[in-house]
Amino acid sequence: MVKRALCIGCNYPSKKHGLHGAVNDAFLIADCLQRSCGFQPDDICVLHDMLPGQAKSSERLVELSRRPTRANIVQRLQWLARGA
Repeated sequence: MVKRALCIGCNYPSKKHGLHGAVNDAFLIADCLQRSCGFQPDDICVLHDMLPGQAKSSERLVELSRRPTRANIVQRLQWLARGA
């Protein structure tokens, strides 16, 4: 059985009271899963609404397929279930 993971980081950069660090946390968890738990990079998906460590202006730089939209989250949950 393949181990898979879905990490989602939403800083909500377009909101007045967005978060700081949620995207960085998602990438750090993905890295920890690889280094400490034996996950392969292709078996981890990180959905995020801005680039890690960047300002709000980076929101548009995130690939559409990597943004945490409802459709992308549902698609990735199905990807997780297929591997179960």
